[in-house]
Amino acid sequence: MSIKGDIAELKFMVLMRELGYIVSKPMSHHSRYDFIIDMDGSMKRVQVKSTEYKVSNIPSKAYLCHSYTQKKKRRYMESEIDYIAVYITDQDAWYMIPIQEITGENMKLYPHMDNSRGKYERFRIQ
Repeated sequence: MSIKGDIAELKFMVLMRELGYIVSKPMSHHSRYDFIIDMDGSMKRVQVKSTEYKVSNIPSKAYLCHSYTQKKKRRYMESEIDYIAVYITDQDAWYMIPIQEITGENMKLYPHMDNSRGKYERFRIQ
């Protein structure tokens, strides 16, 4: 894992605690999820990703985050995780996107646009 990935995971743990959730981390690095979050008694598996990649050829310059693993380029499945949490590093913005809402290989995110109607903007954590 990269330093940026480590920082994103630490920030995620702090954010979830600040929101009042209990955060657990698997002992193994072989799971498809990074954390288990106790959300009001319901355990949710979360994969944390971070990005600072802004696509310049899209008119509104969306941030792009992959919905698959970097190593094997295999999409995450509903049987493996419940959410992908995305941290946009240079915007200090978080999204918590249910896996069943993710279509395609890339998520386009618009934290820099106040009135964006992007598909995933409703999952931004304010």
